Amino acid sequence: MTLDDACEKFYSAVKTLAIMDRDIKSRLTDAVVNNIAHVNPEKDLPDDLRNKFNRILEELTTEGSIPETIAYMTNMKASNVAGEVVSLYDELVKENYKAL
Repeated sequence: MTLDDACEKFYSAVKTLAIMDRDIKSRLTDAVVNNIAHVNPEKDLPDDLRNKFNRILEELTTEGSIPETIAYMTNMKASNVAGEVVSLYDELVKENYKAL
């Protein structure tokens, strides 16, 4: 995978968060499990974005697995984490644009 691939994974995650007709916890679970979890920060992300990515993953695994952790979250917490995902996607796109 590359930065382009990571951008695609995050784009798919953001799309899931935005348009899926389910509650925020379900959307966040799908976005992370099916997309973001497949990004390898060491290979796919620039150094300055790895820490942010790892912090998000840490938030998503405090109760064990990603689905378990999200199930324990309040809707507000899940919305905040979803916002962090969108923010990181924005930074990835900008970083990818610089690399062109």
